[in-house]
Amino acid sequence: MQMAIFDLDGTVINSDHRKATKPDGSLDLEHWFENNKPEKIALDGLFPLIYEMREIYDSGVCVIICTARTLQKADYEYFARNNIPFDYVISRARGDMTPDGELKKAKIAALLQRVQVDAENVEMWDDNESVITAISEIGVKCHDAKKYNKNYRHRA
Repeated sequence: MQMAIFDLDGTVINSDHRKATKPDGSLDLEHWFENNKPEKIALDGLFPLIYEMREIYDSGVCVIICTARTLQKADYEYFARNNIPFDYVISRARGDMTPDGELKKAKIAALLQRVQVDAENVEMWDDNESVITAISEIGVKCHDAKKYNKNYRHRA
């Protein structure tokens, strides 16, 4: 089985209008949670990598969303309105403040073990350097979504 794993924010979804960083450059999670409201989610945009995600999904590869968001009804409505395809979702539990890299590494490693998929059959796209490093440590090839979105040319 082949899998493609996509982060959301900074990868396929542009939610920069809801994001703030601390003086050290890390994400201000409290600000994020305060701005994680349905009316603000509705204003999110899409990055070009969404085209790749859709093509991979349409080819029959299992597509997984792996986000550090705590998902709510408004997120799933946004996915449906914007044709964001997926087979499974991995997300942050409410109240979990685990750093993104650790969170995603643990959840993806557990998933691969549970479904018995070898890491070499999995690719991931994420914009967070700590996630890219952590995921690479478990043998999954993790692409820098910022580079993809900067250089992506959709095949019409």
